[in-house]
Amino acid sequence: MATQLRSPNLNTTDLHGWCLRLVLHAYGFNTGADFARQEWDRNTTKHTDALPDVMVPVFYSWTGTIDGITRDWGDVAIWVPGRGVFGTPQRGAGNSNRWDASVEARRAWLGGGAQYLGWTEQLNGTQLVQLNTQGGSMTISIKHVDKVLKMGLRREPTAEELNNPAFQNSPELLIDTVWNNGGGQSYEQVKTQIFNEGDRKNVNIWLYGEDKLLYPAAIGMQYKDAIGAIFTSKEYADSIKQEYVPYTLPNLYVKKG
Repeated sequence: MATQLRSPNLNTTDLHGWCLRLVLHAYGFNTGADFARQEWDRNTTKHTDALPDVMVPVFYSWTGTIDGITRDWGDVAIWVPGRGVFGTPQRGAGNSNRWDASVEARRAWLGGGAQYLGWTEQLNGTQLVQLNTQGGSMTISIKHVDKVLKMGLRREPTAEELNNPAFQNSPELLIDTVWNNGGGQSYEQVKTQIFNEGDRKNVNIWLYGEDKLLYPAAIGMQYKDAIGAIFTSKEYADSIKQEYVPYTLPNLYVKKG
């Protein structure tokens, strides 16, 4: 099980041979590595196991000669569960894109001895998905659900609210429930803004009383995605084990900027 933190735009187009540029642009990046194999080699979140149930970059080795230089340039595309693999088009197709039924189908289409390498959680140093890794948690601590509901709703939560599994499994639903209590910006106004370094620091202070330098991967996401990423991260799960209790967390949801 995994959570999508950053989703690609599957309407993105580009030219044959510009696979990394297409994938970078699809995920909202303007710059990155020089070619696909370089991105794979320097990525620290490589996987060669089964593809996840979320959209992720998939990488191939592919050796050829481009502008007189022969090397393993590689290829990168995007695995989309239920649809296949999204990437750059065939030569002569102009500014467009291409779908293949599977990672193997794209490997065969690439030809030239191409080999599938695997998939990554990150692209361009940014976390795209959050995995339920060993020691991690994909749920919010019920203690934190209780605290957030009490402060956000300004009353004791009912047993039904406290034991609602949707709150423990969906940070956004919990946040949406308690967001606006008469001041600051509404959740609808805030959730599409970009989560920045100041927000990251504030989250740490509100959760732990000091900046523990946690959650840097959330920077650059939309605010609602960042909050979801924080509550489903291994860092958050580890902090639960240390008995931290958020004591001014609703300030995060009532006012931003």
